[in-house]
Amino acid sequence: MLFDLEAIGIWTANDSDLTEAARLRIAEVSVVIEDLDSVGALGLAGSRHIVLDDNALGQGWRVGESGTGTGIDLGAVLLHELGHILGLPDLDPTLHADELMSGSL
Repeated sequence: MLFDLEAIGIWTANDSDLTEAARLRIAEVSVVIEDLDSVGALGLAGSRHIVLDDNALGQGWRVGESGTGTGIDLGAVLLHELGHILGLPDLDPTLHADELMSGSL
């Protein structure tokens, strides 16, 4: 998917502190789409894979800055899940509401 390549490019271009191992880890990430309604998650990250909900928990996905209509920003969720693959934890949303690794959108 093009958007996952763009997300990987954002992480690798904007974080000069990434080790070569981290760069390789995110370069090998696979992204799959599944129904995650039963777990209530927009996305989940494993060691080298990301699962995205098929319909953003019924809210629909919005793609790109110029995306029309309402919905959850697919790029933001993908970047967040890539952060988990890099070892970053969810941040407390009451203290870090506007940060990429916030535990809530």
